[in-house]
Amino acid sequence: MLELPGNRLWAVEIKRGLAPKVEPGVRTALADLHPDRAFLVYSGEERYPKGDGIEAIGVRELALELTALDA
Repeated sequence: MLELPGNRLWAVEIKRGLAPKVEPGVRTALADLHPDRAFLVYSGEERYPKGDGIEAIGVRELALELTALDA
């Protein structure tokens, strides 16, 4: 979990490999925590939805998202 300015909460799970899978425990945690955004970080570069508000994203792209918060 990342606590960001403005009381925003981002959930981040890091996976290895090119085919990230959302485990049931992650979905349960997200339902309990209600983050503003949820990311499944993986070793690929493509960005795509995984369902239930979870987005698969490469680490470089996530870094750009975080950098954009300061802009």
